[in-house]
Amino acid sequence: RRPADEVSLLMRLFVTAPLALGTDLRYIFSWNRTLVPTTAGDAGVLGGANPSVTIVLDVAENTPPSLTLPGDSTVDGNTTGGAVAAYAVAASDAEDATAPTPACTPAIGTLLPLGTTSISCSATDTGGLSTNGTFDIMVVDTTAPTLSGLPADRSLTTTDPAGTTATWALPTATDIVDPAPAVACAPASGSQFALGTTVVTCTAMDATGNQSSGSFSVAVTQTAPEPEPGGWSAV
Repeated sequence: RRPADEVSLLMRLFVTAPLALGTDLRYIFSWNRTLVPTTAGDAGVLGGANPSVTIVLDVAENTPPSLTLPGDSTVDGNTTGGAVAAYAVAASDAEDATAPTPACTPAIGTLLPLGTTSISCSATDTGGLSTNGTFDIMVVDTTAPTLSGLPADRSLTTTDPAGTTATWALPTATDIVDPAPAVACAPASGSQFALGTTVVTCTAMDATGNQSSGSFSVAVTQTAPEPEPGGWSAV
């Protein structure tokens, strides 16, 4: 057991380092003691009339944060007009207890158009030092449009040896990136079709040049003309 007059003392000191660089920076913490009762003695416990603690600090130069960026990349368009920006960046700092939060432009979730966009990022520590970096994202469109509403094969008859015209509703098309892909058929609706079978090819093309196509056939046969009333038809 400790003697009745033994003194136990626990102190916690917090020292804030100055912003200026330097070495052997000294901070002295001292205190006065009062004995109760005044006749008590503490010889050998605390040396000197006014004990003190000296704290020595070396303040080193603040270093800028580290920024971790992805490499350049190529992504396929995933929405109308391009692709939604998606990437991962991180920052760390040797002096800050909490890592800086990087800021990038264009930000995650921004629409990136077709082509190459440079992403600029920066991280700033509590000392005001910043680190900057960039990387590129290239957005491409490699997906062909989807063609819908292709007409079914059809058979037509005519008495005209030169054939007949055929009409149909133009197919429609949708595309991931292009909001209005072009659709065309060859031969076009309303064209003259000769006797026999003609294959009609319809093509959808987006602004990048990606294409999808489908076809149907138009068969034209000749029939004998109706005989004129009271007469004979030509053979």
